[in-house]
Amino acid sequence: MKKLTGLALLVIIISLAACKSETSRVLRSDATIASFSLQKNDSFPGLAEAVYKVEQLSDTGRIRLTDSIRFGTPIDSVVPKVTFTTTVAGAVYYIAGDMVTHTGNDTLNFEQSPVYLRVYSEDRKNEKWYRIETFVHKVDPDLFVVQRLTKQICPATPAEQMAFCQNDTFYFVTDDGFVRQQYYSLDGVQWTAVGSVPTNQKPALDNTLVANEDELPISGYAWASFPSASNREHDLYVGGYNEKGKMLATRWSVERYMQGGEKRHRVVNLSDESSFAALADAAMVHYGDKLYLFGGVDENMNIVDSVRCSVDEGMNWTGVDTTHMNLSKELRTRYRMSAFVHDNNIYLVGGQSRTEVFTDVYRIRLNSIDWEK
Repeated sequence: MKKLTGLALLVIIISLAACKSETSRVLRSDATIASFSLQKNDSFPGLAEAVYKVEQLSDTGRIRLTDSIRFGTPIDSVVPKVTFTTTVAGAVYYIAGDMVTHTGNDTLNFEQSPVYLRVYSEDRKNEKWYRIETFVHKVDPDLFVVQRLTKQICPATPAEQMAFCQNDTFYFVTDDGFVRQQYYSLDGVQWTAVGSVPTNQKPALDNTLVANEDELPISGYAWASFPSASNREHDLYVGGYNEKGKMLATRWSVERYMQGGEKRHRVVNLSDESSFAALADAAMVHYGDKLYLFGGVDENMNIVDSVRCSVDEGMNWTGVDTTHMNLSKELRTRYRMSAFVHDNNIYLVGGQSRTEVFTDVYRIRLNSIDWEK
């Protein structure tokens, strides 16, 4: 009988230990998943932005989209990405009677929601079903819905007019130089003549805050008040006329705050930040963290046929996307109209064009302005 050398014996012992370790490894019984998402698609970024929540229910599981996928995003050919809690034997998708094995690379059609995912544990003793719920927004969240509430508040064609909202009540005041008429409404549709209305005037830009009074607007300016990025009281004054009747291209930013128990303010002229032509008799509102500027006239008394938007508190302005805010030409080509925000709606009231004076009321609402995130 041939004796084993010490080296040969050591090799056998290591080999047996390795075999024993391999055969004795316990296969995992966990069939749960840790996360679910859709892989990035450069053509449709809304897919990667979709956030899913995995809910481990007692008998089954639920994979729920926390918010609908962006409007217009196709989901008929998407690649799901799954992170399993532990090693599993496999997973299978069930879609409208069809079965697709999860590989991490195959595209699936999620249009017929729900889709089911069946996960097998590594030891094949357990399995778990997940219901995957995926939805796409049925309406465009960036679309502004425009509705005319009333064609005519009053039959007269006033030379001066003003509309505003106070304590959930709409007011409309007219003055033709001889008679002052006043109306109120609770819905913007039905209007009633009233004897008096609350006082409401656009606040003037304090001339003690501005060094150059030639750039100080005293009439015809657009004004809006809103919280700044630092959560301070913020006013913006756009265009208008100075005391000498000159039309201005100024944009005055006034930020008010408390410091050391005293009221302080910071005044900045934004006019040098970017080109901005002279403008008067425009209307401005702060809505959905943006500023919107409607109508007005330029230095040549031409009506500004556009709506402008600023996302940086009035520093820079661009034209709005007309596919999302599609206003009629009659509504666009106005000046001296009133604009205010109430209950997440923009209201545009009255104004005038080259040939006509209006006393109508329009309501504009952004689809996503009050959607839950």
